[in-house]
Amino acid sequence: MFADSAISLVYGENTYTFRVTGENCVFDLTAIEGLPQNMLWEEGTFEYTADDSSIRVPLAPDTVTYRSSGVNFTLGGAENVSETTVEFDGTYTLETPAAEGYTFLGWYVLDENGNPVRVTEISYSVVGGANTTVEALWASNIVFESVETSDTQRDWVAWHRTFSANVTISGGALCGAYADMDGISVYTKYTFTLKGTAYDDDIGYVEGDGFLASASCSKDGNSAANRKYEISVELIYSCGGNELGRASATTSKGF
Repeated sequence: MFADSAISLVYGENTYTFRVTGENCVFDLTAIEGLPQNMLWEEGTFEYTADDSSIRVPLAPDTVTYRSSGVNFTLGGAENVSETTVEFDGTYTLETPAAEGYTFLGWYVLDENGNPVRVTEISYSVVGGANTTVEALWASNIVFESVETSDTQRDWVAWHRTFSANVTISGGALCGAYADMDGISVYTKYTFTLKGTAYDDDIGYVEGDGFLASASCSKDGNSAANRKYEISVELIYSCGGNELGRASATTSKGF
C-alpha cells in the first residue's frame, strides 16, 4: 500500500478512514466510534488488495436456535433433530426444515401479547453474542380418507348432467410448542372442480370455521360425461388476528 492511500473500516453505520502516512503505518482501531471489544480477528492482521477499499470487520456472531417440540426435523446438516443452532453476523434468513408426515407452517416467537408471530429473518444485534430461539409450528399432512363422485344424466338430453362429490379427510393437527395455545383457530376451504381438456368447471365451494372433516357438493351442468373430478382442501390457521400458516392437499378421481 502506498503513502497517502486510504483504507476505510466500516462498523455498522459508522465508517472511519485511515490514511497511510508512511511505511509500517499502525492504525488505531479504537478511533471507530462504537466499536465493541469482542472482535473476531483472523490472526490479528488485515489483508488488502486495493487502494481506497473497504474492509469488513468480522464480529462476534449471534446465534439462532431452531427448536421443534414433538416433531424431529432435518435442516442443513442436522438430521432428525429437535434442536439445532446456527451462527450469523448479518441479516439472517431463517431456513426451511422438513419432517416426514408434516407440513411446515413457519418459525415463531411470542409477541408482547403472548401471541405467536411468524419470523422469517433476524437482524444482527450489532454487539454480537445474542441468541434468538424460534419454535417450529407444523400441521400433520392432510389425508383424503374417502372420495365419492357421481355423474348422472338428469333428463333426456345426454349432456344435461348432475355432478356430485363427497369427501372426508383426516390430519391437519397442529404440532409444536405453541400448538395448544388459547386463541388458535382454523378455517377450512374445499374447492370442487371438473377438469376438461379445453376448460375446467367449478362445481362449488364449501368453507367454514373449524376443522371440517367432510364436505359435499353438487351441481347441474351442461357437459360431457365422465370428466375427472379435482378436489382440494386448505386449512388456514390463525391466532390473535394473525395468520399462522396454511396446509393444503389436492386429490383427483376420474371415470
